[in-house]
Amino acid sequence: MALVAHARPLAAQAHPAVLAACGAGEEEILASNLPEVVEFEECPVRGRKIVDKGVEAVLPPQGRSVHAESLNVCGAQKLVISHLPDGTIEFAEVGDDSAEAEEQGAAAVAGAAATAARECSDAAYTNFSYRLGTNLQFFFNRSTTPSELTPLAAEPP
Repeated sequence: MALVAHARPLAAQAHPAVLAACGAGEEEILASNLPEVVEFEECPVRGRKIVDKGVEAVLPPQGRSVHAESLNVCGAQKLVISHLPDGTIEFAEVGDDSAEAEEQGAAAVAGAAATAARECSDAAYTNFSYRLGTNLQFFFNRSTTPSELTPLAAEPP
């Protein structure tokens, strides 16, 4: 009786395929086209903008996260990107937050109309009767720019 053994050399496992949304030719990556959790090999995003309904951010260093928020007349649009210590990337607050804000706003307006007379007669109520007619000013501290970015690349447009 003969025993024949056949052994093949161990092959390294191939990296997972790169997601279509993260293709090499894309300068911007749409967060809505990504799953909530991504391995870095599936989506090599370093140096590219991740965009979500008018909010954009770049991948933070490993072990850090970034929270980007934009305020508009319909509410706030948010995007949270976490780059975990193991290299995994998590996305949160992805999607159109303004639709949710509009629904909440409609309910708040209905509730406010019902109680407006009572609130206006409150001694603590102060009606300033003016609106902000200009854009809000903000400042960018260039010295806080992460080391993998240039200050010019990190500065908002």
